[in-house]
Amino acid sequence: MENKYYTPTLDEFYIGFEYELGIEDVIKDCTEEKYRHIIINYNWIPQICKSSPVPLSNIRVKYLDRENIESLGFKQSVYMGVNCFKKGLTRIYWFNRPVISIELNSSTNQIFRGEIKNKSELKVLLKQLNIWDQEF
Repeated sequence: MENKYYTPTLDEFYIGFEYELGIEDVIKDCTEEKYRHIIINYNWIPQICKSSPVPLSNIRVKYLDRENIESLGFKQSVYMGVNCFKKGLTRIYWFNRPVISIELNSSTNQIFRGEIKNKSELKVLLKQLNIWDQEF
């Protein structure tokens, strides 16, 4: 089975970044109950970036998946054999992880194609492309 999580590097952390923190000092296996979901706010950045007692090995980030995209209000369908998620006039085509394509209005208006590793990166991209709305 494909790995669903990865350990982030320090340069990935920013306000709004979502990750999961191991709640035990030593994590031997990755069971869900051993992790707590965190969204970084102002107070967390200094703790992680200044050699805090939280080692990166206790932090994991979920790779972008169907559940993440749907949590942003997109509905899944399949278009020409590719996973497609639609919300309003926006379509996200999800190819082999981590490649996605974003289109507006029609399949001829591609505004982004590239790698997006996780939900936090997708939210930032949608904001940069002015697709962000209050529902996110």
